[in-house]
Amino acid sequence: MRSDEPYFEHDEPYFEPDEPTPSANRKKRKRRKKRPETKVESVGPILQEGTITRITTQRKDPTRASVYIDGEFAFGLPKEVIGKQSLQKGQVLNTEAQKALIKADQLMRAKIMTLEYISYKPRTEHEVRKKLKGKEFAAWIINDVVARFIDLGYINDESYARAYVRSRLKNQGYGPQRIRMDLKKKGVAEDLVEQGLETYQHDDDALDTAKRHASRRWMNLLQKERDPRKRSKKLMDFLVRRGFDFETTRNILDEIKQQEGAAPSHWSDDMISTEEHNPAQPPPEEPVDEETLIQEATVLAEKRWRRLESEKNPAKRRKKLQEHLMRKGFKFDIIKQVTKTLEESRETEDMQEEELTPEEAFAQQQAEEEALYDEARRLAAKRWRKLQSEKSKAKRRKKLQEHLMRKGFRFDVIKPITEEAECGALDDVY
Repeated sequence: MRSDEPYFEHDEPYFEPDEPTPSANRKKRKRRKKRPETKVESVGPILQEGTITRITTQRKDPTRASVYIDGEFAFGLPKEVIGKQSLQKGQVLNTEAQKALIKADQLMRAKIMTLEYISYKPRTEHEVRKKLKGKEFAAWIINDVVARFIDLGYINDESYARAYVRSRLKNQGYGPQRIRMDLKKKGVAEDLVEQGLETYQHDDDALDTAKRHASRRWMNLLQKERDPRKRSKKLMDFLVRRGFDFETTRNILDEIKQQEGAAPSHWSDDMISTEEHNPAQPPPEEPVDEETLIQEATVLAEKRWRRLESEKNPAKRRKKLQEHLMRKGFKFDIIKQVTKTLEESRETEDMQEEELTPEEAFAQQQAEEEALYDEARRLAAKRWRKLQSEKSKAKRRKKLQEHLMRKGFRFDVIKPITEEAECGALDDVY
């Protein structure tokens, strides 16, 4: 234990109450109890030689005890330390003895915290130091604890690097670049990282695992991405993010596409390379014809449009149709073209209908307005009865109007119906 290490960190003395404060006897509120953060205790400079007058068990932590010197609280200690030092009532302690006891307490706390931290999963030396530093332990305590755990073999960056590389390569399908970056973030020395990678990076099982993950990704892309070049590029980006180099990425992509009966990746001019075409190999994959995509989108759009006939608002109907086609994976320019063509065809069909005289057209319009108004009154009456539990008239009116607006009715229709509802004219409407 270094004697020149600064020990006192604060001007105010640390106080660890033995008896509960008056606020603890108040009525407890029903709330979730938060787990208290473990912080290292700091001891102020007021330490005087005295006699131990009392040693009592702490109520919040039965494994610790409060030590009173000359009738006043001095500090708290684990019962294990009290037993090892044979502290008892009537014993005289000078300031040096008190400092040694408190330092032993802090050292034990750091060891217990470190043991709990590494018992969850293996940790590197850098991670343990960062954890203890975050709990505000002194530097000499951190050095002592880390050295002790390294000697016991509980902290071993070399074995950690080997296990990490084996898990990431053989089980999760990550590449060397990604693993190297992750281990450096964890504070593992570069030579230990390279030793671990040399052991497993040429393992066939690790490469098979990477191919298996890439194949799963490729199957998802086959369903979502129609453009073969974009599909290949997305798979390459996936493998690069996983940490594989360019050569390995290209080989994996070629093997997957050959298994699917597609063209190898090096035949794409804007993807990987400009190698000359080999006649012995199958021809390159042809891009999807835009006219075929437009035909597919038109069929889906017409089917969806018939389902959206109940939507009164043309803008909402158009938006829902475009969102449906976008979910199917079509480009926006194709969606825009199909939507425009469909709307124009609908307008042409309406114009080709039998022309009406002005009187007949006016009568038809009046009949449509009356039917619309009756439908709005029916929906408003049903909604108004559900809103009777709302005591505020303003909130009830607002909720009714929002409901009718979501149904697609115009405000000039909503306003008079709202007034009827407030006057009770909709009570008999069902």
